Order: sequence, then structure tokens, then C-alpha cells
Amino acid sequence: MKLILVISAYVLLLTSCNLITPNNNQTSNNTPINVDESQNPYQPREDEKPEAVLIYCDLTTSIKQDGILKISEKLKEVLLTIPRESVITIRLIEKDLFSESIYSGIKTPSQCDMPQTTINRKRREAQKECIEKDKIYVQIVEDISSKIKTLKPQKNISCIIDSLEAAHDFFKGKDGNNYKFRLIYFSDMIEQCDSNDIYLCSTKRKPKIDDILGKVERNFNPSYDLSKLLKDELSVIITTSENQNDRCLLLSEKKQVWELVFKKVGYSNLNLLAFNFTQEIPDKFKR
Repeated sequence: MKLILVISAYVLLLTSCNLITPNNNQTSNNTPINVDESQNPYQPREDEKPEAVLIYCDLTTSIKQDGILKISEKLKEVLLTIPRESVITIRLIEKDLFSESIYSGIKTPSQCDMPQTTINRKRREAQKECIEKDKIYVQIVEDISSKIKTLKPQKNISCIIDSLEAAHDFFKGKDGNNYKFRLIYFSDMIEQCDSNDIYLCSTKRKPKIDDILGKVERNFNPSYDLSKLLKDELSVIITTSENQNDRCLLLSEKKQVWELVFKKVGYSNLNLLAFNFTQEIPDKFKR
């Protein structure tokens, strides 16, 4: 029996790390596993299909170190609610937005199904294996959050608008039939970019909102339509530092700028998209 348990644990570890592929044809009665939240912080939204999630974390110098700490904590909270069997990619907002992601292909645990048996011992073992899978994912999330905390602010270049084209290319390679698409930004959404000459902060005086909107109209002319791919949800979680520069646009003004940007990539009516632009984590990410 000890040998069987050791082999089972080893196979489980390999499966969780994607080193082997589980048999998806196993029969199940789909009885849910009830796991106490105090024992298992992974609380996925069970009523939604798997998601292909792209997350951008803003580590540019406008964020400052206290903002990075906020990002790491809010990121962890969001990751612990992503539905089962989802795939997650995390990128940094930096100058080269087409560079390799810092985390790619993170997979949330598979569905926890009970075996079709009345033998309590086998059901307890199946439940234990499900909990162990969740624990491995929770540890991955903790490691990611801890890693983000150690990162230092990057150069004062924040080309967030350019990231939308990279997001378009990302979702273009995903299967929209099997996944719900979700794009999440953890950022102060302060565009400071040489390539489009759009700056939402100034070293001298606060920019005028009408001037910025005019620059977006003139300088941002995308050749792609993100709305044809990303039809499910776009969340912008504002992570403003405590010492936010008073020579930047107000939050309400930044929202106007980004609504215009999103309109130019195909979202003529953001009310048709689950669009969040908030300093708080949206309710669906709360456990």
C-alpha cells in the first residue's frame, strides 16, 4: 500500500507540473469536492468555462515600490479565483512588449471529480488528490506574488497602448471555442511613450485632457481590431502609488483617455464588454 501511495503521489506531481498528460476519458459522476476555504485558498469560479488569461503588470517608475507591493497582493487574489483548467500568461509593461513573458502557460488545476464508487476509502483518496493539486497551484501563486515583490521599477517608459497589439497577437493564437478570453492590467495606466508621443504626466505642469485626447485621435491609428478576439472581459485594476505625481491626469481623465483608446481598437460600445476600470478588485475576483 505504501508503494502504491508513493507512486500515486509521484504521478500526481508529474501531472500537476504538466510533465505527463492526464487521461481525460476517465468516467466520473461529477460530484463536486467540498473543500474548506481555510484549508484551501484556491476558490475558482465554478460556473464559468476555462479562461485564456493575459495579465500585464506595470513596473515602470511611476508605480514606485509601494505600488509594486499592491500589484503583487492584488495579482495573488485574482489568480486564486481563475476557473479550473485555465491557462495564464503574465507579462511586464515595458518598452519591448513583444519580449518573452515572465510567466507563460500557467495552468490552474483540473476539475475535481469523485470516482463512481461507494467505497469511502477510495473517495477520500480522490478528495485528497484533488486538494493536493490545488495546494501545488496555490504554492505557484505564492511564488509568483513573492517574485513580483522583489522586482524593481523599470525605466520611465510606459507604452501601455502598444501592449494592445501584443494582446491581439496573443489571443489570435488561442482557441476561443474552448476558452473565455480575459485581459487584465495591473497598472496606474499612465501612458508615457515615445513611439506615440502620448504622455499622461508632465515634468512641468499637468497635461490638458483635451490635448491628450487630440493626440490619441491623431497618433494612434491601429491596423488591428482587438474587439473581434477579446469579446469577454477587459479589466483595468488601478494600482496608484501613495505618492502619485500631481502633474498627472486625474483618474477620471485617464478613464476618458483609455475609453477613447479602446474605442479605436474596435470597442465602439464598452457597455457590451465586461469592462472594469477601478482601483478595487472587481467582485468576481473576490473570494
